[in-house]
Amino acid sequence: SGGATMDEKICERFHNLGITILNGYGITECSPVVSCNRIEKNKVGSVGLTIPSKYCEVKIEDGEILVRGSIVSKGYYNDEVSTRDMFVGEWFKTGDLGYMDDENYLYLTGRKKNLIIRKDGNNVSPEELEKFIKQHPLVDSVLVTVQNIQNREILVAIIQPNDAYAVAEKIENLQAALEDAIKKMNLNLPIYKQIQRVVVTENRFEKTALGKVKRYKHLNGGRV
Repeated sequence: SGGATMDEKICERFHNLGITILNGYGITECSPVVSCNRIEKNKVGSVGLTIPSKYCEVKIEDGEILVRGSIVSKGYYNDEVSTRDMFVGEWFKTGDLGYMDDENYLYLTGRKKNLIIRKDGNNVSPEELEKFIKQHPLVDSVLVTVQNIQNREILVAIIQPNDAYAVAEKIENLQAALEDAIKKMNLNLPIYKQIQRVVVTENRFEKTALGKVKRYKHLNGGRV
């Protein structure tokens, strides 16, 4: 799979049917594969191990994934400014956030440009929280952003509910049910990542061909 890390539950469902799905990661500037799971080395939730170091090296700097090696483009054609902005020496700045575990499996947590930089100095990846919230069966799609109310900064989850699940479970008050679900989820999050407001929307989020929500269509600079 590509484009975005496939939901772990979907991978597990296919696995139970005898179908193995391998998540990988890459971008055009890197020819384009940087890492990939293998049949014999597949860690669900990750985007796998990097390709052999002869061609590619990866490091994490300030949470951002940097890549260097023969797979990396030398720059953008006739665009010295973009080339200069995207490289630190030999290292290409992917703009993607992630981390590597103790077995060198790579994980994606979001895009640097979407990062919510809070006034208290903590950074929040909305994609990371959205992935966590979407695990709840009552949630179809979700966007996490930040809102300022009377000089107080709070995280907001804009949720498009799973109507089929609500009907099946006879849930009439979606707002109350989702607020209760988020309250329980917050127990597993540090204070600066906790959602403090839930907005339920019946409007369908506009998505890309790959199924990603078009954030810029629904948020104004990452804020409500």
